[in-house]
Amino acid sequence: GLAFGGGCEITEAVPLAVASDRALFAKPEIKLAMPPTFGGTQRLPRLAGRKRALELLLTGEPFSPARALELGLVNKVVPHEELMPAALDLANRIIRHSQAAVAGILTAVARGINLSIAEGLLVEAEQFARMAPTADLGEGLSAWIERRQPIYDGSWTHVTRLSEARRASFRRDPAAD
Repeated sequence: GLAFGGGCEITEAVPLAVASDRALFAKPEIKLAMPPTFGGTQRLPRLAGRKRALELLLTGEPFSPARALELGLVNKVVPHEELMPAALDLANRIIRHSQAAVAGILTAVARGINLSIAEGLLVEAEQFARMAPTADLGEGLSAWIERRQPIYDGSWTHVTRLSEARRASFRRDPAAD
């Protein structure tokens, strides 16, 4: 479908996007004698670069899904009939992970993207520090050690105990002495 004006700005604002090969994008506000009003002058240059963004903003001309992919507005372009399955596939590949970890990554990228690398690394360290004492991190590490799929509880609850299998791995075997 059409992603013109505010619709295009939604695409600019979301962390991930899949587009149909039938989609059409545009920044037509210039044709109405106005600038974009929902962040288009700020987000688009950060995604596409200043000169490419200015061309789109100052001409108001529509652009293809392939161009949106090239500019970084979308992650993938798929045939129209495959749009929903492709979007659900991407979502399912994300939601199998810890919600707390996903939130931490989204936060670190959003807060750190326009900072110096040193400041961005501090934001990342802050997110890791928030994650370190959570049950999800403990579960992820236990699952990795036990060679199984993790089962996350989706909360920010703090670790109160290790899994039985993990504790058992620390126990000494008296018979081995």
